[in-house]
Amino acid sequence: MKQLIGSLFLLFLVGSINAQTKFGVKLNYSSDINSGSETSYVGSNADVPTYMLEFLNTKPSFSAGLYAQHKAGMLFAQTEVLYRKNIVEFKSTSFNDDINANGIFEETSQFIDIPVMGGVTFNNVSVGVGPIFHFLTSHNSDLEDLSYYNKDTRTLTSGFQAMIGFDFKMLHFDLRYENTFRNVGDHINYANDRASGFTTNPKVITLGVAYTL
Repeated sequence: MKQLIGSLFLLFLVGSINAQTKFGVKLNYSSDINSGSETSYVGSNADVPTYMLEFLNTKPSFSAGLYAQHKAGMLFAQTEVLYRKNIVEFKSTSFNDDINANGIFEETSQFIDIPVMGGVTFNNVSVGVGPIFHFLTSHNSDLEDLSYYNKDTRTLTSGFQAMIGFDFKMLHFDLRYENTFRNVGDHINYANDRASGFTTNPKVITLGVAYTL
């Protein structure tokens, strides 16, 4: 492993002699590819549920921001700073007379996303992997009106991406798969700080296009 890392570093160093760096603006379209829903039961304790909460889906989202790519020989590094709004839908079914607990509820989150990619490039085709960091800037939830619901959001979450990209003149296109290191209910606690029990973690396909300035 040390020899491989050393060889990649040497290739990057040598390639830097003829390195190329470009900057631009980027637009992404992302879709959650998880299938099926998941159910959790809400109440003052685990044995006496007050209502049933069902995760339905994550709506497709757009993100926009800045992009930078550095090529050195057969290696490349790429990073972005993007703004994104994410909407998740839940369905609540009440087990008592609280009719306000029945219906579809949305949670809206706003993020600054920073993906960092690295890999190999050949004939304008790039294949890379790397982490992505999601910085939460705002979170609003219709679920806050429900009894026993508590919110415990995290400012920073992360994931891991694999990417294939293509450069054509002033344009850069890429397709990514992300496995997110959180689940849809990480921020949801019930009474007495009981975890929501949701286990679904977002798996996202993203199609992006960047324009070099």
